[in-house]
Amino acid sequence: MLKNLALIFVFISCSWTAQSQAALPLRKEAPIAADLYWTKSFNLVEDGRYNELQILLDGLTSSSLELCEGFDRDYAELKTALSTQNQDEITIALTEFITKSIIEEIFTLGSISEPRQRKTLVLGLFKELIAIQKYIKELDFDLYRQLVNCFRRLNQLYATQDRLERFITEQEYLSRNRFKC
Repeated sequence: MLKNLALIFVFISCSWTAQSQAALPLRKEAPIAADLYWTKSFNLVEDGRYNELQILLDGLTSSSLELCEGFDRDYAELKTALSTQNQDEITIALTEFITKSIIEEIFTLGSISEPRQRKTLVLGLFKELIAIQKYIKELDFDLYRQLVNCFRRLNQLYATQDRLERFITEQEYLSRNRFKC
């Protein structure tokens, strides 16, 4: 009986860990690179084309909804900002949403067993950060600086999975600024 209970506990904790490290399908299912989506999104905000932005984001995020409570909550906040039609509010909400999605994806690096795939993901996420750098610098320059330094270190550590995982978990600013699935 006690042995079965222990087995159930191990199973539940392993499945919870696996769910928390699973990548949201948002990037994998996108027909183009996410950094291009983010660039286009901010272009639409600057042009005041909020309905087109809503359609673009709905198409990109639909596969990731209901997989992470924090993702859903932040996306709802972004949609609320879109409904206000206030460019500043939308820019802030979009920047925070994208930044958190990048950080959430950083946490999945440790679960990728192939170094080449980790390297590809690190480079892709860095491109996303560069795509939003103007906006994140205005919103939270310290976080931007920390993320740039983080990507430098991730680029150095991508080949060693255990050191990469340890580095990621030691970064408090990453834990503070993620979706919290």
